[in-house]
This record gives sequence, C-alpha cells and structure tokens, in this order.
Amino acid sequence: MILIIDTTDRQVAFGLKKNQTLLIQIFKQADIFKSFSSFLKRYRFNIDDIDIIIVNHGPGYFTSTRIGVTFANTFSYIEGIPLIGVSAEHKNVQKRIKLLIKKSKYISPSFAPVFPIYNKPPNITYSK
Repeated sequence: MILIIDTTDRQVAFGLKKNQTLLIQIFKQADIFKSFSSFLKRYRFNIDDIDIIIVNHGPGYFTSTRIGVTFANTFSYIEGIPLIGVSAEHKNVQKRIKLLIKKSKYISPSFAPVFPIYNKPPNITYSK
C-alpha cells in the first residue's frame, strides 16, 4: 500500500493507493497529526500495511510544505518505510495526488530524507 502526502497549498491531503484503488481525503485544518489520525480511522487501515510513502516536496508555501515533508521524513524514519519525494503542481488536489503517483514510478524509494522546495523565499522576518 502507498501513502501519499501533500501539504503544498495550505491544505493537508492524504492519499492511499492499494492495487487499483485510490482513496483521497483533504483536510482544511492545519494540524497534520489530527488529520492523519482521522484519515487512519476513516479508511480503517494499519500503519504496518504501508509499503512506500510519497510526499509532494514542492514547490509550495514555506510552512505547509516544510510541515508535510518533515512529517513524511519522520514517519519514514520511525516506521522504517521507504520514501519518495516528488514535485507535482496542479490546482486540483485529486489530480495532483494522481500526478505524484504517476511521477513516482520513475524514482526508486529510499530511506534518505527528502528536502522541501519553496515557491518563494520565506517571509519570516521583518524588513530592516
């Protein structure tokens, strides 16, 4: 089973692909942990069933992209699940998740961390 994570546009989106079935859920809330917990409960799947994690590493908004990539890296490390970082841009989240799956077929999963790509420099300090 493949877990797909996308937080590049201030939403939390999870996808789950098993064989030819793709389940997608989009959360407007910012808490990725609560969103993931709700996703697990809704589709009744076990973390042990996940074989690969795919994360959209950008480009995207600074904070949301960083949170999604950090979540994927940490989850991969703790659970020992290989990870693929893919870049996919599309305004429609469902189409973006399908694009992530399609692009990931050409990348070998690994245990190396994925690094985020931002759509512009972060604006986290005041101008001088």
